[in-house]
Amino acid sequence: MCGKIIKKAKINKKVILGGIGAIALVVVVVALVGSNTIERRKHLQEIESDIVDESTSQEAHITGSLMEIKEKIDNDEIEDTYMNEAQKKSVLELYDIANKWGISNNDQRMQQLIYNALLVKNQANPLLIIFGNGYMNQYRELVLEMDIPAFLFNFGILGFILYFGPFLAIFVYGIYFGIRKIKSIDSEYIMYVLGIGLAFAISVFSGYVFFNMSVSTVIAVICALLINKIFEIKNVEYTHEQVVIKNEKKKKIKRRKQ
Repeated sequence: MCGKIIKKAKINKKVILGGIGAIALVVVVVALVGSNTIERRKHLQEIESDIVDESTSQEAHITGSLMEIKEKIDNDEIEDTYMNEAQKKSVLELYDIANKWGISNNDQRMQQLIYNALLVKNQANPLLIIFGNGYMNQYRELVLEMDIPAFLFNFGILGFILYFGPFLAIFVYGIYFGIRKIKSIDSEYIMYVLGIGLAFAISVFSGYVFFNMSVSTVIAVICALLINKIFEIKNVEYTHEQVVIKNEKKKKIKRRKQ
């Protein structure tokens, strides 16, 4: 009995030492990466102060490339073949909103999201709302990098449903089924659901997940594995129910004979 307790104590010591080592490693990595991040933020702040609107002599809250486009629009130097009126108007409105909200001129994703939302409003075309603006219809930093909003703006409501709908449906049903059958699911099931959820999160904050063939293939495989796991759990439960029903029938028959 004492030997078992000693062995358990040794195991616990190893776990504790391993945990301390892992925490120390994380602290070191965070310190190294964090210092680089601080330096990068300082560099970005220096770049922000360099982007100035020449008409007002104040710091602009859009990127340098967009500032060039905005100035060309003001000077009527952009042809309609390059940007139509709705796109020009959206850039000007983006400039006003970015300055009003104090958006960082390095926050490209926020600027892309606002611009594409404004573009849909200014186009005011039901067909473009249904079928989208087209992925290659934007220029430079105006291309929406966040996948999920890009599905909606670039491919329209119909494209969003056809392209992203199946992934979303599998994920939502996976969560619903997991909550209902929480006693039947295992770590493998949880990993599949978390994997799909992580892919959604990365696609929003980073982008180029569902638009990347290799990554989207992996997500499709995870979705397929999750579906198979759901059917597997259902089959196990169905088999168990059938066995219970058969046993109950046998018991009833025995009672009748008695």
